[in-house]
Amino acid sequence: MRNWLIGSTLILASCGVASETTVEDAARETASAPIDQTRLDAIVAAHPMFSGSVVIARDGEFLAQAHVGFSDRDASAMNTTQTFHNLASVGKMFTAVAIIQQVEAGTLTYDTPVLDLIPELEGRITPDITIDHLLHHTSGFTRMGGLDDAVIDAARTNTDFFNLVLTSNVRSDGPADFAYHNPNYMILGEIVQRVSGLAYRDYIQTHINTPAGLSGPVYVRSDTTEYDISTAYLPVDYDTWWNSEDGIPGTQVDDFVHVTPPTMSSAGGGAFAMASDLAGFATALRENTLINAESFAAMCGLDAAQIERGRGYARGCSVSHGAQDNRRGHTGSSAGRQARFFLYERSGLDVIVLSNHEGQAAPIFGAIDELLRGE
Repeated sequence: MRNWLIGSTLILASCGVASETTVEDAARETASAPIDQTRLDAIVAAHPMFSGSVVIARDGEFLAQAHVGFSDRDASAMNTTQTFHNLASVGKMFTAVAIIQQVEAGTLTYDTPVLDLIPELEGRITPDITIDHLLHHTSGFTRMGGLDDAVIDAARTNTDFFNLVLTSNVRSDGPADFAYHNPNYMILGEIVQRVSGLAYRDYIQTHINTPAGLSGPVYVRSDTTEYDISTAYLPVDYDTWWNSEDGIPGTQVDDFVHVTPPTMSSAGGGAFAMASDLAGFATALRENTLINAESFAAMCGLDAAQIERGRGYARGCSVSHGAQDNRRGHTGSSAGRQARFFLYERSGLDVIVLSNHEGQAAPIFGAIDELLRGE
């Protein structure tokens, strides 16, 4: 069965007029200094197997960006500022924001039982599983299984994926410890549709993309010609990759010539957007264009045990605390795709790394993160 359905890997001077400079402002100015175009170019050059887009932004201004490699080798087309990349599980943040908007509107609460909204799950989940359990991946759901590839490949909307959840063996005996499963967010996408009266993709367009001024995410198949979508490449053929235990890394950029099968996006991930769209999304979150400040803080807020560990998963938001800075955002991976999207709390920097080469966003992001956090 396609791995992208089963689950994706989880893993920011005044002149002549005196102005008040806060400690936070000073910290942001200092922390942003390590990343400029020259430094980013050096990082990208040191990772020749990377193909994709990188954007470093602060307050909506691009401090550095890079768009390298082929978006389509056969056509000799290169990745550009206009290339749409697969966001993989970074897309879960859009689903989380949609749910939070409905909470702010009063149509939902985080404690609303899932069975009140999705009665079709009666007998397969317990009545105490709430929307918040879905957001936190603490619903206790088992993994999806028993689905034929042809059935999966026929899915075209999030409701189609939700119906796959219903026809699979997904079930839960009650809330449990964190376990990352895409069905949590496919169900959340169906909930968005039912309470808003809009198809999930239309809701995202109307209530997130339009107010934030974004061109994406868009929810289409990867083989559509409607958008300039980058092709996903593996260093080995798909069947070999799929049957490998630990993955098979490439050794040189020309290894990445094996195209992955077409995929379709859902509320659980796999939507397509430009790197600039994620920079705009980050700005909208910071400026409370989409949800209010309290909601955003709670979306990326850790409980006491997670704070003690210095990291954890909140409401569709992965958080890591560090000595120099804290970051909030999400990771995503699927066959031939990898994405990193993080907002840095103290520096005010937003870091977006999207790659159409298997596993190649992580090294770029790791080098940037080390500069920003010294870790």
